[in-house]
Amino acid sequence: MEIDQRLGLKQDTLYDTLVLYAGGLIFATTILMATLQVAIRLLDLPLDWYWTEPVGRFALIVGTYFGAAIASRNNENIKLEFLLDRVGKRYPRVKYAVDVFVLLVVVSTLAVVVYHLVLGGISNLDTQIVGLSWATLGMMFLLIAGGLGLMLVNESIKLWHLVSDEVRGTTLWKRLREVRSE
Repeated sequence: MEIDQRLGLKQDTLYDTLVLYAGGLIFATTILMATLQVAIRLLDLPLDWYWTEPVGRFALIVGTYFGAAIASRNNENIKLEFLLDRVGKRYPRVKYAVDVFVLLVVVSTLAVVVYHLVLGGISNLDTQIVGLSWATLGMMFLLIAGGLGLMLVNESIKLWHLVSDEVRGTTLWKRLREVRSE
């Protein structure tokens, strides 16, 4: 089994490029902060750069959700592809129903989480975290909501394409014809 760890894009639109670069910048910040912290401790430098560790943590937490948006856009979610493909060959309508159901659950869950993250972010804009004057709990909540909001957009687009293709008759009937011809 081969694992693909590239962050390449399936489609190259401005939206995709911005999401990829935002996620890459956040992860680069995490790596830079961790490297600085290790170098300062290892070389026993007399620098008071305590802020590199909390900034690295902050960037890692927020970057994780932007990474999820990138994985979502590239359709690299965790899923039972083997089982769905086998079911889809024999029962394309069942596979379609499962796909729609899963996307509905994901979209509705993301919508609820993003909504509450925004509410929590707005109400905690003045709550300090990680010992930095500019980093607040509300800012972290809002940045996480931004990453998950991007994922919500991606999953909503997938759901829209799945349902609209079905309404136009281009997906399920095409698969049914392919199954019958085999």
